[in-house]
Amino acid sequence: MSLRSMTAGALALISVYAAWVSIQSIPKLRKYEEKAQKAAEWSRTAEKRLWDTRYTVGAGLITASVSTLGALYHATSGAHQTATSLQLGLPVILASAAFYVSAYMRSFWDPKAKIPALSDYNEAISESKTVIAMLTWIGAGWTAIAGLKLGTMFSTEGSSP
Repeated sequence: MSLRSMTAGALALISVYAAWVSIQSIPKLRKYEEKAQKAAEWSRTAEKRLWDTRYTVGAGLITASVSTLGALYHATSGAHQTATSLQLGLPVILASAAFYVSAYMRSFWDPKAKIPALSDYNEAISESKTVIAMLTWIGAGWTAIAGLKLGTMFSTEGSSP
């Protein structure tokens, strides 16, 4: 098993964990959605916060899920294969996406204070911050895979078939 495949396997586990944590936060946030929707009827700020909450949690879940699929692809594709656009481009795109979504989520969730007597909401804040941290690791993992694939590409370029 190649270093790239092992890295991709570890990345798949981290990505699955991030997706799982994100999924766990959704029902906790939905408990407060009806109240948030009523507030949104009267306040543009409340409406924006409601949609921003949905977008950030969704972005984290989608990024972690796509990362899982990409990592499984890289873990199971042979290390001896020559680099294709997909094998080299996918890690770069997924690293960029993970870092971007992590920053996007952080800008929304970091200023959020925990509210007494709203334990599920507070747990969802903590879980979202866990997803943010995992997305940073996911971005680093995809950067490593891109580097390993690039190294493989240059090491096999000079060898004869």
